[in-house]
Amino acid sequence: MIGEMTSTQEEIYFEKHMRNKREAFDGMRAYHLSEIEHKKDAVEMIKTILTVTILVYGGMLGMIISGKVPLAFFSSLCLALLLFCTVCFISYKIVSVTNLKISKDNARYRKYAEEYVKERDILELDADLQLQDYCSAWKEVKDLNKTGFYFTKSILSVFAGLPIIISIIGSVFIVYVSNLL
Repeated sequence: MIGEMTSTQEEIYFEKHMRNKREAFDGMRAYHLSEIEHKKDAVEMIKTILTVTILVYGGMLGMIISGKVPLAFFSSLCLALLLFCTVCFISYKIVSVTNLKISKDNARYRKYAEEYVKERDILELDADLQLQDYCSAWKEVKDLNKTGFYFTKSILSVFAGLPIIISIIGSVFIVYVSNLL
């Protein structure tokens, strides 16, 4: 097709594809930054939950030990389970909603990445690099389980376990201490 064009038509053709390649790259970058921001927001929320969990359990233990709030074994067990379930639910909800949003952003990122790769092919950018004995760093992703997207979601899931673990420990202490008194 290019061989049948005038030099002006070739320039227009080239510029059109360069602009589209740039637009696709900008789209990829925007959705990648969106993934990063959602992860940061989720981490901050989980850190807040972790802090509140530690403070609430610490406060409860302090009140039980001081004798200002005498709790029977059964009522302390119920309170501990209620707090534990609340922490689990909130942590799960934050991570599941964030991971869903990250997945949607990544799907859009992948669309722009496909378009970017196609534009590189049309512009024969890799061929020019190969003439210079250079292999392009661009490669198509074959396995999404080996991408930053996958690891980000996994890290969020693991990090959300911290408030849950602290909640388990706090619940055990509350029940144990109230049983001693």
